[in-house]
Amino acid sequence: MAKSQDQFNEKVGKEINVSDEAVDKAAAQIEKVGYVTEKDVPEMIDRDYTRALSNKVSAKLHKDNDDDYFYEEPFDYENGRIANIMWDMDKIKTREEAMKILADELGLTVPKIVMRKIDEQVF
Repeated sequence: MAKSQDQFNEKVGKEINVSDEAVDKAAAQIEKVGYVTEKDVPEMIDRDYTRALSNKVSAKLHKDNDDDYFYEEPFDYENGRIANIMWDMDKIKTREEAMKILADELGLTVPKIVMRKIDEQVF
């Protein structure tokens, strides 16, 4: 989590507590399948919690000599649903793949992007 996000959370009184159990569960899931979602750790429904969890999981796995790169991101789906995923970039190579996996895991629909002719013009 960026220092500025930590400062914002402190300013608004938002305290984010990530248990060792959640870190262990998320780390085990990432090592097993390459990603973790709110299906595995329900608190990941909150973006700030997911960021804090990601930092702790990354620190834990790197401490265990795992040099993989971990990334977390919220994705937008149809009907305004936003969901978070944390994944190992060595196992899931692209954001698009992570977005699709998250949609499949949570039964969400990836919105179709429709380009208008004007959007295709290069100026």
